[in-house]
Amino acid sequence: MNEGWIKLHRKTLENPIVCKDSDHLALWIYLLANATHTEYGSMFKGERITLQPGQLLAGRKSIASFLKVNENKVQRMLKSFEIEQQIKQQTSNQNRLISILNWTLYQSSEQQSEQQVNNKRTTSEQQVNTNKNVKNIENVKNDKNYKYIVEYLNQKTGKSFSTKTKSTTAKIHARLEEGFTVDDFKKVIDIKTSEWLSDANMQKYLRPETLFGNKFESYLNQKLKTQQQSSNPFLEMLKDEMVKGEHDE
Repeated sequence: MNEGWIKLHRKTLENPIVCKDSDHLALWIYLLANATHTEYGSMFKGERITLQPGQLLAGRKSIASFLKVNENKVQRMLKSFEIEQQIKQQTSNQNRLISILNWTLYQSSEQQSEQQVNNKRTTSEQQVNTNKNVKNIENVKNDKNYKYIVEYLNQKTGKSFSTKTKSTTAKIHARLEEGFTVDDFKKVIDIKTSEWLSDANMQKYLRPETLFGNKFESYLNQKLKTQQQSSNPFLEMLKDEMVKGEHDE
């Protein structure tokens, strides 16, 4: 699999998922370059399998090491590719089986027979129906997650945010799509309530648009405040202005 070449279609530049940033593009090229182009025997979950064209076995750690990217980001990028139907993946304790969708369309010979094209169209139509059913299941799961997260925020802050507000569910959905978990939301809520709940100037920012916005990951990586720090009026005013600036843009 380390010999030969792959095709990189011009449509790649029109793909907002693959071209989200340099790391996403690097990961996509890594998957293409390491996928087998012929049937190839290998071991997965302790069993002998035959990899099909467009499939590869890879580990999150090995990918992160090769691309010099954080493991958690690799996990989120792979999840994003899966959600957007760029790949399918099955995981095991040691590695994961990744299947690149539409591999045949872009990597096989351009001299395809009409029968091959018809077969692919039928398979695609079946996949669309399957994806619709999966999407319905995911919507039910997301609704439960929205309700749980918002109710947890209300419980911790004593507020009454609605689980049906579109802007709230949109921000929660965006973070979940990026690979963050319900436990991550709980951690952010715990961290920021411990920091802001007793601060009269900062209480107002204990809200979904602040906590679940673009600063979510940086909040998640903060340490939980365990001791009450002495109050400095100047620093509190400066902190208030910084938060305003972040969320007024």
